[in-house]
Amino acid sequence: IACGSAGFMHLMSVHLPPRLMNSNSVYLSVNGELNSIFTIDYTPVTSVQDALAHLLRSRRRPIFAIRDFLVTPNMLKQKFRLPTEGFDFPSFARRYEISAARPGLDSQISALLSREGLGSLVDVADRGRKAYLAAALTTVLAIVCCVVGMALMFWLCAAGSFASVTVGNMLTYLLLWLAPLAVASLVLLGDG
Repeated sequence: IACGSAGFMHLMSVHLPPRLMNSNSVYLSVNGELNSIFTIDYTPVTSVQDALAHLLRSRRRPIFAIRDFLVTPNMLKQKFRLPTEGFDFPSFARRYEISAARPGLDSQISALLSREGLGSLVDVADRGRKAYLAAALTTVLAIVCCVVGMALMFWLCAAGSFASVTVGNMLTYLLLWLAPLAVASLVLLGDG
């Protein structure tokens, strides 16, 4: 028994009549003879098309680890009218390896998504990247604040001007460093 696309049937030496060959069909053969043809009509859903377009605009390189052998870069170009230069289409063996990944014994569930569709997954990926960038930027700013603050305190104490080292001045210094941290967090985590 062999099941697959027209190209696979050709590799398996199963003769297909030219009038029955279709890029959206799945062929089934038994003992080298064509038995069944299943024509599948992929209808592009607007939400999926929008999510794929959003993935292309983002600076990520998505990997299509889809087990459906009819989903090819050519099919995406024709049905979804999307350029496929930004997508990675691994070989079928690699697709099965990626999509069959099983969690380890010590793996814990870290998130559960209840929405359906590709759009919510793209949104989660975008927000995760923004949260990572905001955390990295605020960490760098906090380290710079600490180093500058220690150098300033050392200089003030070494210069002997203990009168300028007051609680009010230190509080003002710390509050001034909160402004860039707050602005960076709002800009990176904002909806815009």
